[in-house]
Amino acid sequence: MPAADAARAADAFFATKRVRALFPVPGVVSVVSQNENGPCPVLALVNALSLSRELDAARLTPDAEEDCGGASMDGIARAVTSVMLERGERAARRDGGVDAETAARSAEDATAAVRACATGMDVNVRFDSCESFEFTREMSMFDVCGLRLMHGWVLGEEEHGVACKEAVGGDGYNRLVERLIDLRTKTSGEDASGGAESVERGVDDQFASTSEDGGAGDREERELVRRAMAVSLREESDAELARAMRDADAIEEFLNVTASQLTKTGLAQMRERIEEREYVVWFRNNHFSVVTKLDGQLYALVTDQGYLHEPDVVWEGLGGDRDGDFFDGSFKPFVPHVDQTSVATEASVATTTTTAADSNDALPDSFLRASADVSSSTAPNETEMEKADHAIALQLQAQFEAEDRIRRQAAERRAARADESARAETAAAEPPRASTTSRRKKSHPLIKPKKPS
Repeated sequence: MPAADAARAADAFFATKRVRALFPVPGVVSVVSQNENGPCPVLALVNALSLSRELDAARLTPDAEEDCGGASMDGIARAVTSVMLERGERAARRDGGVDAETAARSAEDATAAVRACATGMDVNVRFDSCESFEFTREMSMFDVCGLRLMHGWVLGEEEHGVACKEAVGGDGYNRLVERLIDLRTKTSGEDASGGAESVERGVDDQFASTSEDGGAGDREERELVRRAMAVSLREESDAELARAMRDADAIEEFLNVTASQLTKTGLAQMRERIEEREYVVWFRNNHFSVVTKLDGQLYALVTDQGYLHEPDVVWEGLGGDRDGDFFDGSFKPFVPHVDQTSVATEASVATTTTTAADSNDALPDSFLRASADVSSSTAPNETEMEKADHAIALQLQAQFEAEDRIRRQAAERRAARADESARAETAAAEPPRASTTSRRKKSHPLIKPKKPS
């Protein structure tokens, strides 16, 4: 990592949000929010540790006398590293202890892994299981912290077909994209015709060599044999070319249809493998987040900084009937807040006005006329009441605007998911285009193998 990038990453500041957590024991914890691309692997890790009660807010800012509402990347990295080292020491004692050199090397590796993820993390998913990744050193930090890393981009035979499963095989994303480019190159018109010419040249060379060596048989017989061999080899070449085209079509269709990086098979597999009340780190679309399961329903932790000041927007439903809905820390549906004090004041003002009007109806006209002269003396009080009413109206308006914003954001997220599904269905219905394959690795809307955010 360049020194300038490392310095900027260390100085980055992330706001924290106090939320209620239901398990492992009920209480209030701090979760780190994020508003731009950055070290989300480390943020997801620290949030999972906080929810699991292995890391408290004080460890994120050890030099501060009180909670400052956030933490620097340097403080987060030190806190995560300390947890990793503590867990390593406990494991060493449990397994009979380790020498000083091994402990020092483990400390160095743990620190290097966490700080390397300050600007991203290399991830290469495999499509055969929600827990299948190509291993890298950085990924070991999840194991050290006792957390499982999962994704939902899983190929299912029933969902995607036998031909697709055979074409993709056990390759990870990076290798699959490379294969797709190779297959499209191989099946392009120029390369395909070149393969046929190569077969013809190979047969001619073989028979020319036989003739020069004085092989048996007359010219006519050798020509018949040469033609038969050429036809056989050409058929084999054509069959190989056809298989390459089928595999390329199947791979490209799979990548297009699953551009959301979440399949029904993957979601079902996650729901089956995640234990009740377990926290796991979930990778999707270059982003890491925390997922848990309660009563069979999956929930993803909401860390978007747009909800920083909404303490009751904690979880978002993932799949099932609750997909896309927000929930509080107790997993109850989120209900936009209404300022009860303002409502009570408004009701009191309305009741007072109604009561005064009713009283006026019951008073004699002479009393009303006599009291008219006194009304001018109460004008200042009426002015103060108008100011109070105006302040209450402004407060209610601000509250309603905040609630409307939250509702609109939730609706936009659901609409985005619907559009994403529609685009995936449209892509599945369209035949793959070989002309764009050469740019696929750079322009395809899928995960990049380097520096996920």
